Amino acid sequence: MATAVPPVTATLDRLNLGPGGVQADAGVQGFAVSADGTRLVLLSAAGNLVAGDGNDAADLFILGTGGSGGFTRAVTAFEDLGQGWSAALAGSAAQLSADGRSLAFLGSQLTASGPAYDVFVKDLTTGTVQRAGIDASGLTVPAWTLSADGRKLAFVSTASTLVPGSTPGGAQIFIRDLATSAVTLVSRDAAGHPLAGPYAELALSRDGTQLAFTSSDPALTGSTSGIAQLFVRNLLTGSVILASADARGNAASAASSLAVFSPDGSQIAFVSAPPTCPPPRRPAAPCRRSSGSRTCSPAA
Repeated sequence: MATAVPPVTATLDRLNLGPGGVQADAGVQGFAVSADGTRLVLLSAAGNLVAGDGNDAADLFILGTGGSGGFTRAVTAFEDLGQGWSAALAGSAAQLSADGRSLAFLGSQLTASGPAYDVFVKDLTTGTVQRAGIDASGLTVPAWTLSADGRKLAFVSTASTLVPGSTPGGAQIFIRDLATSAVTLVSRDAAGHPLAGPYAELALSRDGTQLAFTSSDPALTGSTSGIAQLFVRNLLTGSVILASADARGNAASAASSLAVFSPDGSQIAFVSAPPTCPPPRRPAAPCRRSSGSRTCSPAA
């Protein structure tokens, strides 16, 4: 006899509230939650989430465990980041490390050839801000992701000055160790040669040993269809597997995106379409038997 499963009771809380529980006076442009669930970062132009906010621009706000402490403003729109850099928050992504301590966001700088971008990481405990030091002229926005421990940053860039042997003008994937400033080129083939890209939608496993990315590069996909497939590279062994495939190895028939690793890195979830199904087989001709003979008629 089957055992009845008790219903699960879930609670739904509205979090974008200002002091006294007042509804935010502007919408949410983006948000991120730390893996341990203790912190929420919110990108909003609301002027009533914190007292004295009158800049009428999108800021990054942090909400602590349970939401009981209310929001604090972590990064202000156009905040001066030093050396001509300022926060570029509107319409951009922000990420939190797994423990909610490190907050990564975009900064911009106006150059003679136009705006340049770099990623900045703020320690929410000490308040210190570190520039990732990417070659800003080549950063591809928004293809970047922060590791769970807040130490590594994976990003896509067309710069050829980051690692010897990089292909000028070709989009490539790099990882920078924010503690040592070391940069590694990870978009290489089995022989170690840089691949051409394009690349997007980066995701790092929680332990930092696997990198998921999308690409339509024929050298990886084996096709000139231009459909972006999802790949996972093992950063320890260098192996690359096609993740957006069925059990037979058939690639997805539509672009794949929004990859998320399981906590242990053994599984990955993503959005895509299944491989195109082959056309249905023509049904077998109907047969009848009479007087010892067997006759088949063409199917209708």
